[in-house]
Amino acid sequence: MKNLLKRFNDLKLGYKILFSFLFGGILPILLSQEVSFYMNTRYMTQNMDEMIKNNLEQMSERTDLTLQVYSNLLYQIYTDDDIIENINELQDDTVMGKVIAYNRIYNRLKQYNVSEKEIRSISIICNNGSSVTYDFETGSALNTLWSGNKDMREIQPYQDAIDKIGLVITPTMKMEEDGKNSYLFHLSKRMFDLDALDKGTIATAVISVNASALGEICNTETENEVAFILNDEKQVIYYPEEMFMGITLDENVKPIKVVELSKLLKNKTKLINEYDNETIGWKFYYVYDKDYVLKDMRSLQLHILIVVFVVIILSIILITYTVRNVHHSINGVVQGMNQIKKGNLDVIIPVNGKDEIGQVAENFNEMALEIKSLIHEVKDALHKQKNAEIKALEAQINPHFLYNTLDSINWMAIEKGDYEISTMLCNLGVILRYSINKSNHMVTVREMVDWIEKYISLQKIRFNDAFDYKLSIDDATESIEIYKLLIQPFIENAIIHGFDGVEQGGVISIDILFTERKNAICVIIEDNGNGMQKNIVDKYNDRDWVLKQEEGSIGLQNALSRIAMYYGEEGKWNINSMEGMGTVITLILPIVTIE
Repeated sequence: MKNLLKRFNDLKLGYKILFSFLFGGILPILLSQEVSFYMNTRYMTQNMDEMIKNNLEQMSERTDLTLQVYSNLLYQIYTDDDIIENINELQDDTVMGKVIAYNRIYNRLKQYNVSEKEIRSISIICNNGSSVTYDFETGSALNTLWSGNKDMREIQPYQDAIDKIGLVITPTMKMEEDGKNSYLFHLSKRMFDLDALDKGTIATAVISVNASALGEICNTETENEVAFILNDEKQVIYYPEEMFMGITLDENVKPIKVVELSKLLKNKTKLINEYDNETIGWKFYYVYDKDYVLKDMRSLQLHILIVVFVVIILSIILITYTVRNVHHSINGVVQGMNQIKKGNLDVIIPVNGKDEIGQVAENFNEMALEIKSLIHEVKDALHKQKNAEIKALEAQINPHFLYNTLDSINWMAIEKGDYEISTMLCNLGVILRYSINKSNHMVTVREMVDWIEKYISLQKIRFNDAFDYKLSIDDATESIEIYKLLIQPFIENAIIHGFDGVEQGGVISIDILFTERKNAICVIIEDNGNGMQKNIVDKYNDRDWVLKQEEGSIGLQNALSRIAMYYGEEGKWNINSMEGMGTVITLILPIVTIE
């Protein structure tokens, strides 16, 4: 605090007045404006949440009304005396009786095709497996929604209603028809013969409804909001993108995850509200973009900041004008002092007034005369001479000279028919370019693998094909970026140390794949070489030991230190090795993006 006060006291008068104005006047205004914006935002968000809850409640009520229409239709069906009578005959052993009963039920179901266009089909499923379905979309009893089911008693809506007395709602299901997907939910009700209740259930009535009926209820006005429905088991009853309907979320997954997976409201600040309809066991969700809702308020804040900025500019201009007069007087005194400092004792400061600054000017002139009378000689100013420093230039080999030389040797090899040497030179040139050019930058896994193949091919020739290699790369990882030359030390260590003394049969395997959570890639480098002693393996697996070692090595320690430096605690490794058996190095490298 004392240092800040000292620095403030050392400032010029104009700056002191300016800072006092900013911190004493403008800063409190800005703080109060920010607090006001926060309070207004909070209030607006609360009002928005209240309005959304009301909308969700209305959405739930509309859903109840829609389901009530379907349940009323279902009630008419399971209390229809003609249908009940023909159900009993449909289960009779007489073939002709079954045919007649089937046709009567079918014709009766056709008559229920009233105004509810979203009803796909109505099915009557008897206990003995006999069934009658009328499909309102195809207008047929043969080509129906359930054509692929030989026994209608196996369908989910029938199974859901087996042990239930009242109306049962089966959540939205994905149905495949002629290579196309349909999404429907179903209402089921067991049917009884009211004149013979001792018989128990005689059949089950099922109404299948297109999920688009719920889409009209959950429709939103803009692309900055999403409404959807889940049931108590976290099954998706309705979602704007059909591919998500019918799926069941894990119990630990929050409902907003559906919006994130569907990429709706991508890169938006999402807020979610919900309403629980306990009657039908469905939950209605509404997700919206907070920034879009508050855009008008943010625009207002921006305009206020612009006004404040203009006020600050005008205030600075006014302060500058006010201080200029004072500064002009003080500057005369300061210039006179600077002249005295330079040895000019003949300077006379003009006195423009009798205020405090004028008194200072008079006293200064008297002091200058006294100093001039006491000094007889003035030392000549020493001329400073700057010695030019000569900096030795480090001799550097131009990489282009190396590339061009290798290219010349390559063409000489081609002219003489030494194509193997030509291939080696080409690969060596690629390796040099790859190694020298921005070695701390990132490359894709595909680029790294291409370089590794060229590098290992040269090493194979160097060691007379004493070893072979295998590369297994998950295609999905090829576009992931990884730091250059991060894997090479492990491969080099396996070749030079692992295969030391090995004349044939050596194998090095490199596998690159995603981890289970797909937030990192796993690199596995395995060889069947000499292996390492256990105490050495334990040291390399000790993260603290690796990071405490002095830099300068280009081996395993250096590579492991780079992993820790690039990826922090998320970068992990594990080394397993047995002497005479080989070594397995496992690296976990998080997926990062470098801007």
